[in-house]
Amino acid sequence: LLPVEGVFTALVIRTTDSAGNEPPTSAEKASDVWFGTHDLEFAENQNSMSSLYDQCSGGKLTFVPAIGNNVIDGVFEFTVNQDLTGMGINDAGNFIIREFLKVNAELGLQFDAYSVICPNGVQGSGGIAGIGGSHQFYGGGAERSLDVVVHEFGHNIGMHHSGVPNEGQYDDNSCMMGCCAGAQQMCFNSAKSWYTG
Repeated sequence: LLPVEGVFTALVIRTTDSAGNEPPTSAEKASDVWFGTHDLEFAENQNSMSSLYDQCSGGKLTFVPAIGNNVIDGVFEFTVNQDLTGMGINDAGNFIIREFLKVNAELGLQFDAYSVICPNGVQGSGGIAGIGGSHQFYGGGAERSLDVVVHEFGHNIGMHHSGVPNEGQYDDNSCMMGCCAGAQQMCFNSAKSWYTG
């Protein structure tokens, strides 16, 4: 579980597989969506994930780009020795993590949270994150969507989906944990805003 206060480093792992499949999102665009490192030139968003969490928490929760060997603007370009075509996002993400952790034993990159962007050919589109985990998986270009990235990081800090009783787990239109394809300025509902400060 990531704490809801503090400054935390985040690493984006942009993955290419052995068949040469890579994500549809460039490293520059991913860095912009996560951190706004290129003044949102590539992101097509009004905010970055980091700036939105900073705003929504009243400055109490901020994510900054990880640094280290071969990390550029918080993004690490990683190639796995397997063709991931046909694998689902979760299976591919777990495979990538296992391979990355082996490499990182030598690299020694330091980070609090990490995001795995799966290459084209991985089945499915969207984001996956565990409640209280420290990582997320993205596939099918979902990493380009600010609302998806903010939502998945919300799971990492302990937030569940925001639904409406008798309607559905995503039906709270006042919260990034409930809705909002294309949302740019939205934060969280009152309960989750209280939780994040």
